[in-house]
Order: sequence, then structure tokens, then C-alpha cells
Amino acid sequence: MFTEQFFDLLLNLNEDWKVSNVKADYKSEELTIQIDFIAKKANCPKTNELCS
Repeated sequence: MFTEQFFDLLLNLNEDWKVSNVKADYKSEELTIQIDFIAKKANCPKTNELCS
């Protein structure tokens, strides 16, 4: 079974993001990866200004 840490490395996420859950459905051959934003602030996608 794969761990969240494995996918953190595989996806090359920076310290603002964290893989929090991985679910594999072998029957349907689907992999669901939940990625959470864990930083306190982020850039606004419209204005690119730092916001909280």
C-alpha cells in the first residue's frame, strides 16, 4: 500500500501542500488523492496579491 508521504514526493509538492489521503480502488482501477493546502496565506488567483 502506498503512503501519503510517497505521493508527496512523487508529486513534488512544496511545503504549502500535503497529501492527506490516498484511496485505491483496485476493482475500478481508480486512485483518489486528497491534497490539502496547509499554508497560512496564498496568492489570490485573480490579483496575485497575498491574502489569508
